[in-house]
Amino acid sequence: MPAGPPMPARSRTGLLRGWLLRAQWRAQPGRTLTSIAAVAIGVALALAIHLVNATALSSFQQALGAINGEADLRVSAPAGLLDEAVLDRVASFEVDGSQAVRIASPVLDLMVQIRPLAAGEATASDATARNATAGNATAGNATANNATVDSTATRAATSTAPAPARSLRIIATDLLSARAVTPALVPGGPPAAADRIWLSAAAWRQLELPPIPADPPETPAAPAAPLPRLDVITGAGLRQLQVAGLAEGIADEALALMDLGSAQWAFGLVGQLSRLDLRLVEGQSASVVQQRLVEHFGPAVLVTPPSDDGARMSNISRAYRVNLDMLAFVALLTGAFIVFAAMSLAALRQQPVFALFTLLGAPPAFPALTLLGQASWIGAVGALAGVAGGVGLAQGLLSVVGGDLGGGYFQGSRPTLDIRWTTCAIFAGLGWLTAVAGAALPAFASRQLPAIAILRNGAIQALEAPTMARRRLIMALALFAAGLALALAPPVNGLPLPAYLAIAVLLVAGVLATPTVIGLVTAIVEKLAGVVIWRQPPAWLALAYQRRASASIAIALAGVVASFALAVAMVVMVSSFRASVDDWLDTVLPADWYVRLASTSVPVGESLQARITAEAAPSRVEFIRARQLIIDPLSPAVTLLARDLASSDALAARLPLTGQLLAASPRHGPDADHDLEGFVSEAMVSRHGFHSGEVHSFIVDGRPVRLRVRGVWRDYARQGGSIAVTRDDYRRLIDDPGVTDLAIWPGAGVDGRALVDRLRDLDPLLAAGDWRSATELRRVSLAIFDRSFAITHVLEAVAIFIGLFGVAATYAAQALTRAREFGMLRHLGVGRRGVVAQLAIEATIGTLIAVAWGSVIGLAIALVLVERINPLSFHWTMDFMVPWPLLAGVALALVATAVATAMIATRRASSGEPIAALSRDA
Repeated sequence: MPAGPPMPARSRTGLLRGWLLRAQWRAQPGRTLTSIAAVAIGVALALAIHLVNATALSSFQQALGAINGEADLRVSAPAGLLDEAVLDRVASFEVDGSQAVRIASPVLDLMVQIRPLAAGEATASDATARNATAGNATAGNATANNATVDSTATRAATSTAPAPARSLRIIATDLLSARAVTPALVPGGPPAAADRIWLSAAAWRQLELPPIPADPPETPAAPAAPLPRLDVITGAGLRQLQVAGLAEGIADEALALMDLGSAQWAFGLVGQLSRLDLRLVEGQSASVVQQRLVEHFGPAVLVTPPSDDGARMSNISRAYRVNLDMLAFVALLTGAFIVFAAMSLAALRQQPVFALFTLLGAPPAFPALTLLGQASWIGAVGALAGVAGGVGLAQGLLSVVGGDLGGGYFQGSRPTLDIRWTTCAIFAGLGWLTAVAGAALPAFASRQLPAIAILRNGAIQALEAPTMARRRLIMALALFAAGLALALAPPVNGLPLPAYLAIAVLLVAGVLATPTVIGLVTAIVEKLAGVVIWRQPPAWLALAYQRRASASIAIALAGVVASFALAVAMVVMVSSFRASVDDWLDTVLPADWYVRLASTSVPVGESLQARITAEAAPSRVEFIRARQLIIDPLSPAVTLLARDLASSDALAARLPLTGQLLAASPRHGPDADHDLEGFVSEAMVSRHGFHSGEVHSFIVDGRPVRLRVRGVWRDYARQGGSIAVTRDDYRRLIDDPGVTDLAIWPGAGVDGRALVDRLRDLDPLLAAGDWRSATELRRVSLAIFDRSFAITHVLEAVAIFIGLFGVAATYAAQALTRAREFGMLRHLGVGRRGVVAQLAIEATIGTLIAVAWGSVIGLAIALVLVERINPLSFHWTMDFMVPWPLLAGVALALVATAVATAMIATRRASSGEPIAALSRDA
């Protein structure tokens, strides 16, 4: 039978690589699966975080599009509400003698507190809220962050209180004008029906109301499907609103719709508006009309395009989203080190096979391409598994924590996951590249080894030439200098991108300098303890080998150094933040009890304040007024806090100041350069340039206020910034007697719990308030902090696991490549126990050096995180704190793992006869 045509060389090579791939899988299934899992975990975390962020932001933009409708411009107040008289002036506004505004749609946009009632439950109070001063509630003014919680905005009722109130955004419109501008904001049903409210599907779920009826009745009295009622907290008491049905136009945004006149009457805001949505006459330029309106009305109003809302929300959440993305990519980076460790060991195991195939005619690139092919297979499988896991994880995160991932920017958002397969393909490609990059160095090294020497002596590791060592050290020093320069570089487009790059550069520099560190440390130890070392042959041999082969040992320990450095950096950053938040809570929570009486939009009037003071006596009650200011339309709202204190010096004692406290100025008022003195948070300095000692102006209720900054304080609750002043100074300038929060100090011998119960029973408004003790607030705040950093703790665990795996792989490879050396030692009379002791000492020395050097690199990275990235991203500072006991425990675990692995591997490598190990020399 004639022979067929010869198989092409490429096909033969492919068959050999496939055979080696299957052999590697059979020989090392555990390490291969671990490598696949590492890539999959990195891809899944990175993809899930990206998908959730993109979905939440896209959902917000869609809801914002429905809310903004066809509006061309928006007119609002920097703080407080607009007088309804502005409506006629804007509606008739002309530009160069021509009518500019086609339709001006008035809107009342409020954030209020809601307490759901059952369908048959009687209302606690039906008092009409009149003459209440309201603040401005702007869409997207989220002030929470991924680490802390506003101690006054997140209070829930204690176990003895009625159902806790929940925040809800209510948008009320004029039905006729809104149909032409913002049709999605027009509720259904008869327009004249008073005290009726329409809830979006997201708000219905958020308030935990009964299931949404399939076909809501036309009137609230319809017996077929009774709808729930809501107790709404107003400045004068509680107002009961009847749920009339679903707001069909907006599904994913948690809000409610009302008729404008009904809302103004219900909340005591007759004649006041939040904003005007404008449709311009065809042919009019929005930018020209905007400029002319600003010139006409001056700083008393803000005139902005509706798109500014989306830009503001994107700017607010951008730093948080970028930080989460960067942390997720750390998981991909650590996955590369697992692949590196696995492929280094695979390269050592397959050296004799590669050498044989090379001598039999395989191309010189055969070993390198084979290793890259094996890594490519690992990367492909891991990437596919990671994409599947990432999609599932993203769906789980959306259903459990919502679209904000703990950051507080999209609270109440439960959007449907938007799976973008192009994005999935990109992240899968990144996972594949991660695996291939992890195998690049072992693949390159495989081309530098002599085939004959490998067949003669077994697997070997190349030694580094002195010139190469000098070049590597120079490169490491240059990278350290570049990392320092990048860490100090200014942000790019408001993000600390150079600082993030500095972390990667410092990490690479630290890994490159590892051989020099190992050689230097071992040389110092040998010089200081030379006599003692000589008396212990295993210790002397271990130290000599560490110094002679520092380059190959450093390559094997690179994963340990890098993973431990990343773990140290994240642990130090989170510990520093948590300790700083803990100290901050000590300062900002001096009272025993706190309560939010109403939303910032609907403050509580003086009559109830007087009743509270009388009932609480002799205990002390401090009243607080919180309201929102818009200083920059593209930046988050600033919180103005008016505290019930006698002087700014007393206020300073209540704030965690971060710098110098300036002396109080004896002059203020019309003849001075400022109207009042106060303190600004760190975010006000970085976002708006409110530096200590300067005088800055802002608008409150149409009045310009000149503030002299006496100091800067640390505020972890309000990322947008905050200004603290005394309430007496505030009321002297602004006719606003309302309050939103209380702080209570029970008097001597007064039972705090009993006092709280009496105050709750004093008025239905108090009964619906959010009460918490300072102890409870601290516990809840720290618990929320810990939940916000749960993903960081996962990344820490992944990095530590990688370090443990790297140690095991390192010393398993050492035992494999030095079997002949161990045979020689045994042939010369060294017992098996002595050989095991030698590698155990080597493991101890090498891992201790790697852990110590990794700690130094990790502390440097932590400094970048704490001193640069966090202040530039979130506009606050923190104290640097190192949890030495925790780091010491992790370091000891790594060393113990190294020693145990080395002993097990050495026992196997030295278990044969010495002559058999030496027979390879024949």
